[in-house]
Amino acid sequence: MQLAGYRGERQEEINERRGGAIGGARDGTYQRRGSEGEVDAKGIKVSGGTLKRKGDFLGDGKEYLEFTPLGAGQEVGRSCHILSYKGVNIMLDCGVHPGYSGMNSLPFFDVADIKSIDLLLVSHFHLDHAAALPYFLQKTPFRGRTFMTHPTKAIYRLLVQDFIKVSSISTEDMLFNDKDLSDSMAKIEDINFHQTVTHKGIKFWCLHAGHVLGAAMFVIEIADIRILYTGDYSRTEDRHLKAAEIPERKPDVLIVEATFGIRSLSPIRDRERRFTGNVEKILKRGGRVLIPVFALGRAQELLLILEEHWNRNKWLHQFPIFYASSLGKKSIEVFKTFTNMMNTRIQHANQMTGASPFGFRFIEHLKGRDHFRDEGPCVVLATPGMLQNGFSRELLEKWCPSHLNGLIIAGYTVQSTLAHEILREPETIESMSGQTLEFNMSLLNVSFTAHADFNQTAEFIDYLEPTLKDVIFVHGETTNMTRLRDALMQREEEKQDKKSNLRYSTPKNSQTVRIEVSSRKVAKIVKTLANQEPQDGDIVSGLVIEKDFKYTVIDPVDLTEESNLSSWTVEQSLSVHFPLSDSHLVYILGRVFDVSPLTAKNSDANPNPNPNPDPNAAGTGVGQGGDEKVVVGDEMELEEGEGKVRSNGKETKTSREPAEETRSWLVHGAVQVSRPEDKNTKDSLVLLAWDSNPANDVIADSIVSLLMSSTTSPGAALQFTNHQCSLKPLSALNDSTRSVLISRQREEIIQEEKTAANAASKEAKAIENKPEGLEISEEVQATLTAVAKGEQISGTEAAIDRIEDLVGFLRLHYPDVKQTKDGYIVELNGHVATIEKISGDLRIRCDDETVRDSVGRVVKYAELALGKCPRSGLETTL
Repeated sequence: MQLAGYRGERQEEINERRGGAIGGARDGTYQRRGSEGEVDAKGIKVSGGTLKRKGDFLGDGKEYLEFTPLGAGQEVGRSCHILSYKGVNIMLDCGVHPGYSGMNSLPFFDVADIKSIDLLLVSHFHLDHAAALPYFLQKTPFRGRTFMTHPTKAIYRLLVQDFIKVSSISTEDMLFNDKDLSDSMAKIEDINFHQTVTHKGIKFWCLHAGHVLGAAMFVIEIADIRILYTGDYSRTEDRHLKAAEIPERKPDVLIVEATFGIRSLSPIRDRERRFTGNVEKILKRGGRVLIPVFALGRAQELLLILEEHWNRNKWLHQFPIFYASSLGKKSIEVFKTFTNMMNTRIQHANQMTGASPFGFRFIEHLKGRDHFRDEGPCVVLATPGMLQNGFSRELLEKWCPSHLNGLIIAGYTVQSTLAHEILREPETIESMSGQTLEFNMSLLNVSFTAHADFNQTAEFIDYLEPTLKDVIFVHGETTNMTRLRDALMQREEEKQDKKSNLRYSTPKNSQTVRIEVSSRKVAKIVKTLANQEPQDGDIVSGLVIEKDFKYTVIDPVDLTEESNLSSWTVEQSLSVHFPLSDSHLVYILGRVFDVSPLTAKNSDANPNPNPNPDPNAAGTGVGQGGDEKVVVGDEMELEEGEGKVRSNGKETKTSREPAEETRSWLVHGAVQVSRPEDKNTKDSLVLLAWDSNPANDVIADSIVSLLMSSTTSPGAALQFTNHQCSLKPLSALNDSTRSVLISRQREEIIQEEKTAANAASKEAKAIENKPEGLEISEEVQATLTAVAKGEQISGTEAAIDRIEDLVGFLRLHYPDVKQTKDGYIVELNGHVATIEKISGDLRIRCDDETVRDSVGRVVKYAELALGKCPRSGLETTL
C-alpha cells in the first residue's frame, strides 16, 4: 500500500528525502531493518508509522510514546511536531520555513492524521513556530484546542499581519489572508504561566522559556509519563527577559532544541562590548550600520542595548538610530503592557521611575520607506532578519558596495537564506532584480539570539536527571544535532560518580521515534462495590470507568453519580403463533430450558427477568410418574394427584390441592413467556419479553425456533427436546459455546426432518416411556419396540388397523381428546376437530384451518411412526 505524500510523492520517496538515523546507541552503531526504514537503538524505535495509537485496558503493560517531527527535524524552520500516547495526539508549534515560500514553507502536514489531533500548543510568536497557524486552523480538518500565552497571542497577530503584507508582494501562492488570520484568532485560547489545564486527560502547564517575551516551555502529563517541550529557550537572563525555568516536577522525556549544537557562546557582556564597539567604529569612519532583525523579539533587546550605550556616550547623540518596521510602535506598546512578565530589572525600573524602559529617547521609529532620509552616518535596524526581501534587503543592496558601511548579523541565520550565505563573506551578491552587486561592506556576526548553547543544554539535562530517560533533539541542522548528541554521550561516559542510561534521538522530518513505556494499570473499586472488602480469590464484577487515564470499577447503579453517563435497558418483546396447550408449551420448553412459573404476585414484583440468573438455581422438569411438577428452589406446585418429589435433595410430601393456574413462565431466568389476556388470541399466541443483551437474545431466539418447530413439525420438536440440557444457564456460557450449542440444535432439527426413519425411531423411544394413563394396543406397542431397535417392519404389520391406536399420539399433543363411536374428537382453542376412519382412509374435519392442519400433522406423524406409508395425503375436509 502506498500513502500519497507531499506534492503527490509516494511515502517511500518522502522517507528517502526526509528520513534519517537515530542516536542513542553507546557504540554509535545503528541497525536498519525492513522496507519501512525502521531503526532500533537501545529500546527506541524510529519508523514512519501511524501517528495515532489507541490504548487497551488489557494488555502486556507495554505501550509506546511516539514523537514525529513534521518540521524542524534536522533543520531549523517550520517547527511542528506530533506527540502521541494512549490514543491522544498533541501538536507542538506550527510554523513556516523562512527559506521557502508558499506551500513549500509549510510543515509536512500530509504525514499526520490531522483529524485525530486533540491539542495544539504554541511556544512563542516567531514565524518559524507560529506563522502556519492561520492555514492550519482555517484550511485543515483540525478540530482540537489551541493554546498560547497572552503576550504570544498579542504579538502573534501583529507579526502575522506583517507577514501577510510581505507575502502578498513577493509570493504568488499566498497561504492565507487577513480574514483567515482574524477568524483563527477566535480559536486560540490563552494560558498563564504555571496555570494547569486539562483536556481529554492531558494535563499541561507552561514555564518561562527566556527566549522572547511570552515564550513558554510546556510540561505535558499523559497518564503515567511526563514530557517537557522547551521550544526555543535560553538559560541566560538578558536585559529584559527571565532565564528559562527548571521544572519542579522533572520529566521522563525531554524534547529540546539543538540550534547551536556544540557551540558555546561568550558571556553576554563580552558580546555587548563587541557589538557597540563595532557600531562606533563604522560611525567614526562615516559609514552606515545595517542590523537586520525580526520585528519582535531580539530587536527589543538590541534597542535596549543601543539606548543605554547612547545614554552613556554623549558624542553618539549626533548619530540617529532608526527602527524600520511597520510594527515599530505597535510592538513597543505590547512590550509596555507585559512588563510584569519580564525580569526584575525591568519591573524595578518601571516601579521606580513610573516610565517604561521601552520609552526610547534616542531611537526613531520609521513609519515607512518614504520617511527615511539617507543623509549620513546612522544606525538602522530593519526587517526582515534573513534579508530575503523587505526594507533590510533594499538597504543591503544600496549600501553593500561601499567599504565605509557595515553589516552586523546579530541573530541566528537559517540555511537557504541570504543572511546565511553572507556569513561566508562572498565577493558578490545577487539583487532581487537579478543584478550582481559587489559586497564590500564590513561584516560582524555576534549572536544575541536567545538560544541555549552546548553548556546550557548539558547543564539543563543534568538538572533533570535522574528521572529523565529520553532526550529528543529538534530545531537544529543535521551537523549540529549529530555533534551535540555525540558530545553529550561522551560527557555521560566520562562521569565518574554515576552511570547514565539516557537515550538520545535525532529524528528527521516524518521520522517517528517510539519510546517503550512500561505502565501498570491500577483500578480503584469505589462506591457500592467498596462497601464490602473483597477477599483473596473473589471475582469483582462491575463497570470499568476510564477518566483522565485513571481507572475505577463501579457498580452499574453508581454510573450516573460517578460519570456523566446513564445506564439504559432495552426491553424486547415479540409474539409467536403457538396454537397448542399450555402443558404442551411447558413440556417443550422444559425439555431444554429451566422453566419457572410466574404467578401474578411474583410477576408484578419482578416484571423484568433477571438477565444474569443464578447458575445454581434448581431447574424445571416434567415428572414421569403421571404428575406434572415444576420445582423452583424449595417450593413446588402440582396440577393433580398425590405423591413424593425431591426438591434440593429432600423428599417432600405433595398436596392434592390443585395449584393456581399459571399462564406466565420465566425461561432460563432470562425470558418471560406468557399467554395474552385477550380472549381471541390467548390460546393461539405466546408472548416473549426480555431485557436485551447478547446472552438473553440467544435464549429468546432459541425459544422462538423451538416453538415454531413444534407447530410445523411435532416430531422434530419432540426429537429436539428428547434430552434435558445441563442446568448451567446459557447466559453463563461464552459466546462461542452458545453459538455452537444453538447451531447444533438447529442442525439436529433439520436433519431429523429429512430422515423419517430416524425420527420414527426417536418417537418410538419417547413413547415407550409413555405417561401414565396412555393406552396403546399390544400390537402397536410391539411395533414401537421393534422400531426402537431398528428392525425392518412390513407395511401390513405396522398398519393402523385400529383408529384407537392414534390415541397415544393425540394425547401427547392435545390435552382434550375424547373418543366417539366412529373415532375421536380433539378440542383446541375453542374449535373441534373430528377424526374418523372411512373406507380405510382417515378423514379429519374442522371449521378452523389452523387446528385442522395441526391435527393432520400429528396423524401423519403417527402413520410414519407406526410404519405405514401414507397415501398421497390425508383427506381433510371442512
